[in-house]
Parts: sequence; structure tokens; C-alpha cells
Amino acid sequence: MQDIITGFNSLIEAVKNIKELYDMNNYVEVKKGLANLELDLAEMKSRLAEQINENTKLKSKIRKLQAVKSEEMVFKNNVYYDGDGGGPYCTACYDGKHKKIRLVDNPLDPEFWGDKMCPVCEEIYKTK
Repeated sequence: MQDIITGFNSLIEAVKNIKELYDMNNYVEVKKGLANLELDLAEMKSRLAEQINENTKLKSKIRKLQAVKSEEMVFKNNVYYDGDGGGPYCTACYDGKHKKIRLVDNPLDPEFWGDKMCPVCEEIYKTK
């Protein structure tokens, strides 16, 4: 990236030099300067395209790594938690159907209040 910034600084200097040549009515040198400037701009465009391509690849890698992290499931206290700390999730639903079903407080039986329940398969979990 630093070479691109340096390259743009060189281009700015070249434009200043061409302007000075123009002010001195040295049109032959102005034409040479413009031709060189055009080549330098094409090179900078190529460098910038490479940087954009590399940036795009790196962003894609970051997204993939973040997705993998959030998909990692950790088994703890009889239930699953994902890599982002979300959960708890039902072990029966995740192991059997690979579905992340978040457990809810058990509203069905006062004897098991404080426990968690899967709203899909209705498994009861003691998470404490």
C-alpha cells in the first residue's frame, strides 16, 4: 500500500513539472511529460487493482473465519453453546438434525422450573 501512496506522490510531482514546462512554453517537453504521466498512471491503476483484489480476498477469508467460529459448538453443562457465546442449544436437536434450537425456561411443570426446555422436541435440561 505504501508503494501506491509513493506512486501517487510521484504522479503529483510529475504534474507539477509538466505545468512548469507548459508555463515556460516548452511544449515538446510537455508532450514527453504527458506521455510518461500516462504510462505512470496505467502502472498505478494496475497496482491499485492488485491491492483491491488482495483486499477482497482478505475480507473473504475474514468472513469465512468468522462463520467457522460462530458455527463451532461447545458442549458444556449438558447443552451446546456456539463460538459466539450464544446458547444454550438443545443437544437432541443439534446431534440429531444439526439444528441450533435455543433452549427456553421450562414453563410446563413447576417441579422443573429453573430448568431449560427445548421448544421443538420438549427435552428438559438441567443447566446448573
